[in-house]
Amino acid sequence: TNGKLISIEANGLTDGTAIDINNDGTDLSTGSLIKLSSKSTSPTNGILSIKANELTDGTAIDINNDGTDLSTGSLIKLSSKSTSPTNGILRIQSNDATNGKLISIEANGLTDGTAIDINNDGTDLSTGSLIKVTSKASGTDAGNNGLIKVIANDMSDGKGLVIETQKLSKGTGIEMINNEKLTTGKLLNLKTTSKLAHNPVAIDASSMTNG
Repeated sequence: TNGKLISIEANGLTDGTAIDINNDGTDLSTGSLIKLSSKSTSPTNGILSIKANELTDGTAIDINNDGTDLSTGSLIKLSSKSTSPTNGILRIQSNDATNGKLISIEANGLTDGTAIDINNDGTDLSTGSLIKVTSKASGTDAGNNGLIKVIANDMSDGKGLVIETQKLSKGTGIEMINNEKLTTGKLLNLKTTSKLAHNPVAIDASSMTNG
């Protein structure tokens, strides 16, 4: 009920490896090099617990794929049949962070792909959302850079934001509501300093016959 079943102490380890599991074969399919199983319903410290409190640089978990053949596979896959995961299937808790990044995605060579792909093939989405951003920022200068910020200062052609709603009939493409105390602020602010701007705002409804 307590204690340790396996204890490995490697206090002087620098370049070596405490545990090395090597699979040079190519036939591994339904098997696993490491498998953890538990019937615990409330593992407070996690089924797998990694503590790296003194970590300042480096990586606590490093998953490396030097090959170029990864296609339909994934380096990390999370699966759950839970219908109401209140805290999220993936949860990041860093309430003490005041600067830096909680999630960093680098895709410098991306051309036709997608850095983040959220797909909902179901037809029952109603009061839910695919992306929800919530903040209690308030007061002077709070949220000056935007709760959502897109920076593409080097882009000379293309589009900063694209919303496609091909079959929209009675809904709304963009909605800003619930404002009760607007004074000197703006619900929509569009600005350009270009002296050659021909169509700063363009609305095309050439097929409209009524409305």
